Amino acid sequence: MVFIDGKLYSVNRDNKKIDVYDTKATPWAAGSQVEFSGFNGATDLTYDITTQKVYGCFIETDKTYSFGTLNLETGERTKIATLPQFFSAIAANSQGTIYGVGADLALYTFDKSTGSTTKVGDTGLATIDHWVPQSAEFDQDSNTLYYCYNTSNISIFANKTYPAYANFLLLKIQKPGLTSRDVFDACIRQGLMIRDCSSFECLDGEYIRFCIMHPEDNTRLLHILTSL
Repeated sequence: MVFIDGKLYSVNRDNKKIDVYDTKATPWAAGSQVEFSGFNGATDLTYDITTQKVYGCFIETDKTYSFGTLNLETGERTKIATLPQFFSAIAANSQGTIYGVGADLALYTFDKSTGSTTKVGDTGLATIDHWVPQSAEFDQDSNTLYYCYNTSNISIFANKTYPAYANFLLLKIQKPGLTSRDVFDACIRQGLMIRDCSSFECLDGEYIRFCIMHPEDNTRLLHILTSL
């Protein structure tokens, strides 16, 4: 699905049509349907405000996966590249960078011209076949990536980082009720040292700071963060 100017667009795999909903109406009103062909469906869509195009990860008729653009008015899909794996969550930030979470539950960026993907890092989520992210969206004002993850209970995760000027990363804790002290204690119990930033008077909210470590320690830290 993708949301643009008060309308929600959803690729319906059953009837091969793009369903359009007017979210400004109460209740939401189902509007026009646009037929599409040449592919079986889309795992997720995102609107890039810098190019004013809708990008998506698509399921091909031969059950492979591809990256491309979709014209929501005509249903025409332009294939850019075949993907090496299934991507079920993609989102574009305000700078036009497209991120996606793959079947391996790692975070990637997409090259919009070639469709090639570059791994950013592991999300720390459990790699279980049917537990895959379902959709993602950026809060353009805060540059925070939110994604919905299908576990036994539906969960929503948020990640926000800040520009680094040394070998440290500052992370704001967005989960209600979770404090920097909670995260600090959980890390210490696992032998990982991070900084509880509750004493930083210039910060409003819950923050932690940590340095870039060995890859295996970074993965351990991600697992701790996602388990809290």
